Amino acid sequence: MKDYFEHPDWFRGNIHCHSTRSDGAKEPEEVFAWYQQEGYDFIALTDHERFYPGGQYENMLIIPGIEEAYHIVGLGMESFPAKIDRSSRQEVIDAIIAWGGVAILAHPYWLGLTDQDISVCTKVTALEVYNAVCDFTIARGYSGVHWDNQLGQSNYLNGVAVDDAHWHHAGEGGGFVMVNAPKLTVQCILDALKLGSYFSTQGPLFKQITLSEEGEVLASFSRVMRVDIISNSSSGQVIQSEAGIEQVTYKMGPHQRYIRLQITDFTGKMAWSNPILPF
Repeated sequence: MKDYFEHPDWFRGNIHCHSTRSDGAKEPEEVFAWYQQEGYDFIALTDHERFYPGGQYENMLIIPGIEEAYHIVGLGMESFPAKIDRSSRQEVIDAIIAWGGVAILAHPYWLGLTDQDISVCTKVTALEVYNAVCDFTIARGYSGVHWDNQLGQSNYLNGVAVDDAHWHHAGEGGGFVMVNAPKLTVQCILDALKLGSYFSTQGPLFKQITLSEEGEVLASFSRVMRVDIISNSSSGQVIQSEAGIEQVTYKMGPHQRYIRLQITDFTGKMAWSNPILPF
């Protein structure tokens, strides 16, 4: 049995936002204060090509971060040079990894990335399945198709939801991650992101996801009206109920490379699990 959420503690975080250090409308201290007041446990300040070394704001953890060339978000580096090789997307990813970080592909739908653009990138931890600013401003915030095309090709990226707040658009707080980790430290958050020990959400909450050796998935969550079980090819399932759903079980088939769960509550807000792979 695999338990995807084995720790008792959950930490709410946003790993993509901006300040006046690049193209945001709030000073860093104002950004930190906003998320602190909204009940976040951690954030990453990811200004364009301006590395922020992280730290602490009251009881909120600030993860080191940057949004580099090609809209690659880098998280967790202890330091990061101002001059790196930006000749290609992969060179930027390699630099982030070399300096001890994790690399995330930001808003692939907004960028118009093709499947080939994504699949040739190596050592990427996740892509943004949801970006609130891209959704609220130009209706290009959802990148589930990009994600499933990669998963269907056995490129098992995790997904993240972010708000990408710039403070002169709408969408602040519209997407975030809930991380299941033993402690609120930079290393524990990075480890959880790599392992997929978290879910992404606009509001609904997963409580438990387990996978048995026989391929049975059990998931429980806050009350929702729709559960999408998405997989490769034509397999999968949609479950809907006006009375509400709080738990599902699903037996993975022999030809399914993965499944992922997508839940929608009665207000239309969604949450996404990371890919679940058979043993």
